Amino acid sequence: MACNTDQTETVVASSALQESQKEDVYMVNTLNQKVVPDGLLILNGVDADDDLEHALQDNLFGKFFADRAEFFVINKPTNTLHGSSIQSITLFYLDGQLSKTKYVVADNIAENLVQQFGSFTITGLDQHNKSIIASHTVMIENGIESKRLNPQLDNFEMTWKKGSSQIKYRASKANAMDRYTYTERLSNYEQAYRSVEASVN
Repeated sequence: MACNTDQTETVVASSALQESQKEDVYMVNTLNQKVVPDGLLILNGVDADDDLEHALQDNLFGKFFADRAEFFVINKPTNTLHGSSIQSITLFYLDGQLSKTKYVVADNIAENLVQQFGSFTITGLDQHNKSIIASHTVMIENGIESKRLNPQLDNFEMTWKKGSSQIKYRASKANAMDRYTYTERLSNYEQAYRSVEASVN
């Protein structure tokens, strides 16, 4: 089955939202509404632990590209992420390796991420936000020797590079389905995804 990254993520995210809006009745063996083990969420570029991967099977969303790509959706886990509750987690496996995780969070965690990871790049997703960024007022004074993210920013994407992985955070006022999303992925994810996609075309 051929599909591009954006289309696949849209389908997966839509499914996660629909599931979270259903009556809260889930299969006993799923990870929905439970604490997701940290070992399932670590990007390390090596084969997944068999026991942990087995725990995911009831959360399988689908397999693509001759089963070389597998996506799992966990709804309403009880974990928190940088101070926010989590609406859903999507795990992207390529050739059996956890290559990307996408979290839809309930609250805007931009400030917490800046405190945790430091310097970042930022892209405005509309003209209003592009203008704020162009005027060099992304960070504004917040007391003596302190700054905070400009609260007028409401439609943007922030990026950090950490070792062999990349972190992206997107806040989008226009996207009711997943207004705040936090993504971690291996730096070579796009290249690996295209390679898997090309192998079945």
